[in-house]
Amino acid sequence: MRKTRRWSVAFLALALLATLGLGAGEEKPKYTIEEVMKKAHSGKSNLSKKLLSGKLSDQEKTTLIDCYEALGKNKPPKGDVKDWETRTSNLLAAAKAAVDGGQAERVKYQKAVNCKACHDLHKGED
Repeated sequence: MRKTRRWSVAFLALALLATLGLGAGEEKPKYTIEEVMKKAHSGKSNLSKKLLSGKLSDQEKTTLIDCYEALGKNKPPKGDVKDWETRTSNLLAAAKAAVDGGQAERVKYQKAVNCKACHDLHKGED
């Protein structure tokens, strides 16, 4: 009976360590999807609008890039993960080019910020 209990305890401890170890390599995003949407796309003077008008401060540029980096690290509420990764990496690349670029880069960024197309495929139920 004692051997059985020891083995059971050892097995449970090993299972717990294995479970905890699986998530250890994953980096938690700096912002959730909801936080990114609020910071970057909500309100009258959101970061996206400021970028398109060329009025982002250096600190706001950093925040916007951080937001889009975090967006790609989040998992979409629904839809194809590969599509999510493609859309978020394209958005990040366009934003990086636009923050220090000119009008042509801001136009490419504006095309990458296609809210409806992304929401139709990936936004969860409210």
